[in-house]
Amino acid sequence: MPSTAWDQSKEQDQLKECLWNLRHAMVNASGYHRNSVVALSCPQIGIHRRAFAMVDPIGWSQSPSLKYKHFLNFVNPKVIEKATKTKLQWEACLSLPSYDRHTNARE
Repeated sequence: MPSTAWDQSKEQDQLKECLWNLRHAMVNASGYHRNSVVALSCPQIGIHRRAFAMVDPIGWSQSPSLKYKHFLNFVNPKVIEKATKTKLQWEACLSLPSYDRHTNARE
């Protein structure tokens, strides 16, 4: 199912709740992913809308104890540039826990 954009002028309460749910899911991940989740999108929690939240990497790198204290929220994100080279990297995946290898763009 394709994800739809948020109408931020009409859906502020629903958007705030969705972003709270994303952050809550990251903080409360268990098992293999406990303390390893750094980003989560709405479709991963069953909401087919365009938004994701991620741990603020600057605050986290300065103090690991702050990992789940500060988040960045992205609403209706768009890809505006794409790298031409790729590199195979390991990355944990909440949607497919046994499928942890991804090809990521690099510069």
